[in-house]
Amino acid sequence: MLVYHLYVQKERALYDSMNKLQQNGNLFYGYIWSPKDKEELIKAILCCSEGDGYTSDIEQLMFIEQIKWTSLTPPTFFETNEFTWFFQEMVDTYGIARYQEANPAVFACISFPFLFAVMFGDIGHGLLLFIFSSVLCLFRDQL
Repeated sequence: MLVYHLYVQKERALYDSMNKLQQNGNLFYGYIWSPKDKEELIKAILCCSEGDGYTSDIEQLMFIEQIKWTSLTPPTFFETNEFTWFFQEMVDTYGIARYQEANPAVFACISFPFLFAVMFGDIGHGLLLFIFSSVLCLFRDQL
Protein backbone atom coordinates (compact mmCIF):
# COMPACT_ATOMS: atom_id res chain seq x y z
CA MET A 1 0.00 0.00 0.00
CA LEU A 2 2.87 2.35 0.81
CA VAL A 3 4.41 1.79 -2.62
CA TYR A 4 1.20 2.89 -4.34
CA HIS A 5 0.92 5.92 -2.09
CA LEU A 6 4.48 7.01 -2.95
CA TYR A 7 3.84 6.39 -6.66
CA VAL A 8 0.69 8.52 -6.60
CA GLN A 9 2.52 11.32 -4.74
CA LYS A 10 5.32 11.28 -7.32
CA GLU A 11 2.90 11.34 -10.25
CA ARG A 12 0.86 14.13 -8.69
CA ALA A 13 3.99 16.24 -8.12
CA LEU A 14 5.03 15.59 -11.72
CA TYR A 15 1.67 16.67 -13.14
CA ASP A 16 1.49 19.69 -10.83
CA SER A 17 4.89 20.80 -12.13
CA MET A 18 3.91 20.17 -15.75
CA ASN A 19 0.71 22.17 -15.33
CA LYS A 20 2.83 25.21 -14.48
CA LEU A 21 4.59 25.00 -17.87
CA GLN A 22 3.28 26.59 -21.05
CA GLN A 23 3.02 24.62 -24.29
CA ASN A 24 3.87 25.75 -27.80
CA GLY A 25 3.47 22.76 -30.15
CA ASN A 26 5.77 20.06 -28.82
CA LEU A 27 7.72 22.54 -26.71
CA PHE A 28 7.06 23.11 -23.03
CA TYR A 29 8.61 26.16 -21.46
CA GLY A 30 8.62 27.83 -18.10
CA TYR A 31 10.47 30.42 -16.07
CA ILE A 32 12.11 29.92 -12.69
CA TRP A 33 14.04 31.96 -10.17
CA SER A 34 17.08 30.21 -8.76
CA PRO A 35 20.05 31.13 -6.58
CA LYS A 36 23.24 31.69 -8.58
CA ASP A 37 25.20 29.10 -6.60
CA LYS A 38 22.62 26.38 -7.44
CA GLU A 39 22.68 27.03 -11.20
CA GLU A 40 24.99 24.13 -12.11
CA LEU A 41 23.02 21.70 -9.93
CA ILE A 42 19.76 22.70 -11.63
CA LYS A 43 21.28 22.28 -15.09
CA ALA A 44 22.62 18.85 -14.14
CA ILE A 45 19.22 17.73 -12.86
CA LEU A 46 17.26 19.08 -15.83
CA CYS A 47 19.56 17.87 -18.59
CA CYS A 48 19.38 14.12 -18.94
CA SER A 49 22.51 12.12 -19.63
CA GLU A 50 22.77 9.19 -22.05
CA GLY A 51 22.93 6.45 -19.42
CA ASP A 52 19.94 7.34 -17.27
CA GLY A 53 17.29 5.61 -19.38
CA TYR A 54 15.32 8.71 -20.26
CA THR A 55 17.03 9.47 -23.57
CA SER A 56 17.08 5.97 -25.03
CA ASP A 57 13.98 6.21 -27.27
CA ILE A 58 13.36 9.93 -27.62
CA GLU A 59 16.00 12.54 -28.17
CA GLN A 60 15.47 15.30 -25.65
CA LEU A 61 16.52 18.86 -26.30
CA MET A 62 16.77 21.34 -23.51
CA PHE A 63 17.50 25.01 -23.84
CA ILE A 64 18.42 26.92 -20.71
CA GLU A 65 18.52 30.65 -21.22
CA GLN A 66 19.33 33.25 -18.62
CA ILE A 67 17.17 36.34 -18.73
CA LYS A 68 19.08 39.20 -17.17
CA TRP A 69 16.37 41.83 -17.39
CA THR A 70 12.86 41.67 -16.10
CA SER A 71 10.33 44.02 -14.63
CA LEU A 72 9.42 41.45 -11.97
CA THR A 73 10.83 41.67 -8.47
CA PRO A 74 12.85 38.57 -7.58
CA PRO A 75 11.52 36.47 -4.70
CA THR A 76 13.20 36.51 -1.32
CA PHE A 77 15.54 33.61 -0.56
CA PHE A 78 17.37 33.11 2.72
CA GLU A 79 19.86 30.30 3.13
CA THR A 80 19.11 28.35 6.31
CA ASN A 81 20.66 25.47 8.20
CA GLU A 82 19.20 23.14 10.83
CA PHE A 83 19.58 25.76 13.58
CA THR A 84 18.29 28.85 11.77
CA TRP A 85 15.50 27.00 9.94
CA PHE A 86 13.14 27.18 12.94
CA PHE A 87 13.63 30.91 13.44
CA GLN A 88 13.20 31.58 9.72
CA GLU A 89 9.91 29.63 9.67
CA MET A 90 8.71 31.51 12.76
CA VAL A 91 9.48 34.89 11.15
CA ASP A 92 7.89 33.83 7.83
CA THR A 93 4.55 33.21 9.59
CA TYR A 94 4.36 36.96 10.25
CA GLY A 95 5.54 38.01 6.80
CA ILE A 96 8.35 37.53 4.31
CA ALA A 97 10.91 40.26 3.80
CA ARG A 98 11.01 41.90 0.39
CA TYR A 99 13.90 41.47 -2.02
CA GLN A 100 17.23 42.85 -0.67
CA GLU A 101 15.82 43.62 2.79
CA ALA A 102 17.56 42.53 5.96
CA ASN A 103 16.63 39.09 7.25
CA PRO A 104 14.66 39.52 10.50
CA ALA A 105 15.32 35.90 11.49
CA VAL A 106 18.84 36.88 12.52
CA PHE A 107 17.38 39.15 15.18
CA ALA A 108 14.92 36.43 16.18
CA CYS A 109 17.80 33.97 16.77
CA ILE A 110 19.29 36.41 19.26
CA SER A 111 16.24 37.94 20.91
CA PHE A 112 13.75 35.05 21.06
CA PRO A 113 15.61 32.89 23.63
CA PHE A 114 16.27 35.96 25.81
CA LEU A 115 12.67 37.21 25.64
CA PHE A 116 11.35 33.69 26.28
CA ALA A 117 13.53 33.49 29.40
CA VAL A 118 12.33 36.90 30.61
CA MET A 119 8.70 35.96 29.98
CA PHE A 120 8.89 32.50 31.53
CA GLY A 121 11.37 33.33 34.29
CA ASP A 122 11.90 29.79 35.60
CA ILE A 123 15.53 28.67 35.79
CA GLY A 124 14.75 25.04 36.61
CA HIS A 125 12.34 24.59 33.73
CA GLY A 126 14.75 26.33 31.35
CA LEU A 127 17.60 24.09 32.52
CA LEU A 128 15.53 20.96 31.87
CA LEU A 129 14.60 22.21 28.41
CA PHE A 130 18.25 22.98 27.68
CA ILE A 131 19.42 19.52 28.80
CA PHE A 132 16.66 17.76 26.86
CA SER A 133 17.31 19.73 23.67
CA SER A 134 21.08 19.20 24.00
CA VAL A 135 20.57 15.43 24.27
CA LEU A 136 18.32 15.50 21.20
CA CYS A 137 20.90 17.49 19.22
CA LEU A 138 23.84 15.31 20.27
CA PHE A 139 22.11 11.97 19.58
CA ARG A 140 19.97 12.97 16.57
CA ASP A 141 21.55 10.36 14.30
CA GLN A 142 20.82 7.49 16.71
CA LEU A 143 17.26 8.66 17.37
